[in-house]
Amino acid sequence: MKKYTELFPIWLPTVLVILLIGTIGVSIVGDYGITTDEPMEIDMVQWNIDLIKEGKPLPEDLSFYGPFFNTIAEIIFRITKTLSPSLRDGSFHNNSKKLLLKKIKVKHYSTFLFSILAYFTVAKLAGPLCGKNSIWLAPVILAFLPRFWGHSFFNPKDIPFATMFIVCTFVAALLLRNLSINNNSESEKRDTFLVKEIIAFAIAVGILTGIRVGGFFLIFYLLATHLFIEYPKLKFKFFQEYKNFYKLLIATWQITTTVCYPSIWYAPIVIFMLASSYFGKDTWFGNFLATHPSLQLKK
Repeated sequence: MKKYTELFPIWLPTVLVILLIGTIGVSIVGDYGITTDEPMEIDMVQWNIDLIKEGKPLPEDLSFYGPFFNTIAEIIFRITKTLSPSLRDGSFHNNSKKLLLKKIKVKHYSTFLFSILAYFTVAKLAGPLCGKNSIWLAPVILAFLPRFWGHSFFNPKDIPFATMFIVCTFVAALLLRNLSINNNSESEKRDTFLVKEIIAFAIAVGILTGIRVGGFFLIFYLLATHLFIEYPKLKFKFFQEYKNFYKLLIATWQITTTVCYPSIWYAPIVIFMLASSYFGKDTWFGNFLATHPSLQLKK
């Protein structure tokens, strides 16, 4: 009797699981209503256009959030408005509630469909950890995380950021694996392949930064992990060996971030320093398991 893997491709269960997740999500995304910050997220696109054209400053908090995903959602809305008669009807001035609700409907679908990328990437990350026959479990587990699943229908900040963070992690893992492989016989071919991966990682981190400025920290995570892997072997030769690698990475990331994030055009260094302080103030107000009142010893 033939094995299952001989009858069907190894990736088929994973694709079917993600298709099921997508089908369920698309069927219920319309049931989600408007959240408090969605009008501001929609207006952010025009505010950034005003910043570019007229130099009008953004509201303080929005300086730390790039308009990348909101701009993509706005473009999708404009395309669907052109194609769909139902979206062309009615008043379309900036303060129209009807326009706002239609934009939010398209934005919710855009947010959920963008989150599907996370399921595919998590499956790819899970392959080396749990084996190819079990990778279909990874998207299932991700879908059962209530905050990710629930927010994927309406959250235009955290879900795109989380999705791109997973993508960046996957590309970084590939990059670090290939950097640690010594293949002198095909060094030119290897270098060409590495350059492509470096550029892919830098663009992904640039987009991540274009969603939320704190995404640039991933570059330091990559460097720290790379040092941990290679420094014991190379010592101080590490910096000589990989200096061009990091020059290309930083240059590509800087170009991508500049395109995706207009706020940094006016204060490219200061904005990152302020962002570190701003996001460092976020606090978790819940209870950790070890500090929950029910677990405290009675005096």
